[in-house]
Amino acid sequence: MISKRFNKPVVLTYHAAEQMAERQIDEETLADLIESGDVKYKDEQHLWIYKSYPCPSRQHDMRSRD
Repeated sequence: MISKRFNKPVVLTYHAAEQMAERQIDEETLADLIESGDVKYKDEQHLWIYKSYPCPSRQHDMRSRD
């Protein structure tokens, strides 16, 4: 996968791939996060990208309570 936003290849560590599987995050969601998430820089080389997504396992909590 190549990030168009950062013009760099995306390389997942073994740990990152394990965490994605455990959290049921697919490559489409990862690509969306990288391309459109908010960025917080630690320094010139390190950063975090974050974005809020609805949690499928919590959808039942979102129903109206009449």
